[in-house]
Amino acid sequence: MIYGVGILIYILIVIAVGWSAKKRIKSAEDYLVAGRSLSWPLNSATLTAAFFGGFIAIAIPGAAYTTGIWNDEYAWGLIPGIGGPVLCLILAGTFFMPKIWRMKLYSLADYFFLRYGKITGTLATIMLCGSFIMYGAVQIVVFAKVASSILEWPSLQATLVAVTVICIYSVLGGLWAVSLTDILQVSVMIISIAFVLCGIVYMMGGWEVASATIPEDRLQFFPKELAFTPWLAWIAAWLTSGFGSIPSPDLMQRAFSARTPQIARNSAYTAAFIILVVGSLSSVIGFLGIELIKNGTVPESALMGDPELLAPVIVKAMFPVGIVAVFLGACLAAVMSTGASCMLALSSMLYQNVIRKVFFRNSGDDKMVLLTRLTVVAMCLMVLFIALGFPYAYVLTMFAFDLTLSTLFIPLVLGFFWKKSNGFGATCGIAAGAMVRIVGAGILGGFSFEGITATSEYWYYFTLAGPLASLIFMILGTLLTQKQFPPKQVVVSTDD
Repeated sequence: MIYGVGILIYILIVIAVGWSAKKRIKSAEDYLVAGRSLSWPLNSATLTAAFFGGFIAIAIPGAAYTTGIWNDEYAWGLIPGIGGPVLCLILAGTFFMPKIWRMKLYSLADYFFLRYGKITGTLATIMLCGSFIMYGAVQIVVFAKVASSILEWPSLQATLVAVTVICIYSVLGGLWAVSLTDILQVSVMIISIAFVLCGIVYMMGGWEVASATIPEDRLQFFPKELAFTPWLAWIAAWLTSGFGSIPSPDLMQRAFSARTPQIARNSAYTAAFIILVVGSLSSVIGFLGIELIKNGTVPESALMGDPELLAPVIVKAMFPVGIVAVFLGACLAAVMSTGASCMLALSSMLYQNVIRKVFFRNSGDDKMVLLTRLTVVAMCLMVLFIALGFPYAYVLTMFAFDLTLSTLFIPLVLGFFWKKSNGFGATCGIAAGAMVRIVGAGILGGFSFEGITATSEYWYYFTLAGPLASLIFMILGTLLTQKQFPPKQVVVSTDD
C-alpha cells in the first residue's frame, strides 16, 4: 500500500511541475530548448539525467552481476554502460557542444539539413528517430521491471502507467518541465544508490568483508589474452556508446538549451564525472549481489531468470518498506526524466524536420507547439509497442547507440572538421552504415527484431564495420561529386 501511495504522490508532483512549466511556454524555443537559458547547475543535471534513466539503477547492476567490467567469453561488460557515456560527454563537451550551440538549432536533425541538404537531413532524421525510439523504450522497460518486482504489478499494467505519465509530463511542460525537476531527480537517485550500497556493505559485515566476496574475474578491465578478437570486441564496446551516443538527439538538445557555449561544455564535463561515480557505485551493488544470491540472502528465484531485476530484488529483500519506497521513487524519477527527454527530442525532430516541412510550412509558434505535443503522443505509442515486445534494457540501449555510431557519427564529425564533405557523400555514408549494421545483422541473425538488435556473439564486427563502411563510402562519395554537389557551409553565430 505504501508503495502505491508513494508512486501516486510522485506522479502528482511530476504533473504539477509540468503544469507549472507550461506557463513558461510562450514559443517553440521555450518548449523545445527551454528558451536557451539553462544555468550550469540546471544544464549539468539535465545532461546527467539524459544518461541516467533507470538504466543506471537497473541495467548496470544486472551487467555487473552477469559479466563484470569486461568478460572475454561474453565479449561484453560494463564498459559500454559506464565508460562509454563518460567518454562521450568528454568528447562532446570538448569538440562539439560549443560549436553546435552557436548554430541556434532546435534539434540535431536540423544540423544535417543545414550542412547536407534535404535528402541527407531526412535520412538522418529517420535514423535518429529509429535509434531514440529504442532508448525511449528502455525507460518504459526499466519502470515495468521495477514495478513488477517490487509492487508485483502485472508487466502490462506497469508499462501502461509509465507511458501515460511520461506522455503527460512531456506534453505539458516540454524541456522546461524536464529541467526543473532534473536536479531533484538526479539527487534522489544518487542518494538512493549510495544509501542502498552502504546498507548492503554494513549488513555484509563491512567493506573489507564485502569486497572480499567479489569474484576477481568481475573486476577484469582489459582482455586477458593478447589475441585479435578479444581486443577487437573491447574496442567496439568503447565505441558503441562512447562515439555512438555523440550524435544523440537528447544530448545535443541539452547543448542547445544552455545559456552559453561555455555552460554547455562545462555541464558535459560535470555530467561525465557524476556518471562515472554513480555508475561505479551502482556496479558494486551488482558485484555484491553475486554473494547475496550465493548465500541465500536474496532468493535467486526472485530474479525470474532476468539479472536486470537484481537491484530491486535486493532492495526488497534486505531493506525496510520506507527504503524500498525511496528506491522505487528514485528509479521512477530517473525514468520520467530520461523518458520525457527522449520524447521531446523525437517529437522536435519529427515535427521540425518532417511534418512542418511537408504539411505546415507556414505554421506559427502556437501551432508548432500544439503539433509537437501531438507528435509526443504518437511517439509514446511507438515506444509502448517496442517496450512490450522486447523488454531488455541493456540490449536496447546499446543497439540505439550502435545504430547512430554506424550511420551518423561519421557524417557528423566530417561535417564539422572536413570542409569538402557534401550531401551526396553523407547520404552514401549513412546508407552504407545502415546496410552493414541492419541488413548485415539480419542476414546473420535473422530478419527479426531480436536478430538485428542482439546480433549473435560476434556483435562487435558489425559495431566496427558499420562506421568503417560509412567512412569509406562518405569519403568516396564526397570526392567524386565535388562539382555536382558543392559542399554547404553552416553559418555559425559568434554570440556567447
